Amino acid sequence: MKIVLEFESLQDLEAELTKWVKAKKTGDVSELRAKPAESKPAESKPVTVPTPEPAPEPVEKVKGEEIMPAPVPQVDESYRVEVRRVLAKLNKKTETNTATQLIRGFGVEKLTEVALKDLPELMRQAEEALNA
Repeated sequence: MKIVLEFESLQDLEAELTKWVKAKKTGDVSELRAKPAESKPAESKPVTVPTPEPAPEPVEKVKGEEIMPAPVPQVDESYRVEVRRVLAKLNKKTETNTATQLIRGFGVEKLTEVALKDLPELMRQAEEALNA
């Protein structure tokens, strides 16, 4: 059984709870019978449509092909998880501990010790090795 209650305000909730407490004490539950919901006209809310960002300018042309700049990832601790996932794939593919070698290239022993600013470069190296 699923019971859903919606209230327009805190006062409506308090009034309904007062009725329930009164019914519990008196044993008279006739006031608690479900009443059909009042149909209210739908409120129209303005819809904001985000404006698409313009495409980045090409960086350079190589034999007629445009090379676009790589999107800059949001670098935080959640990005470290993505880097860890790619490093795990790399280790599985190479069947060696290639990830540790890449991490040591940043002068540290563990992925958690790699500075946030260095994570995009580590990710680039890992993806490059993975796709090689």
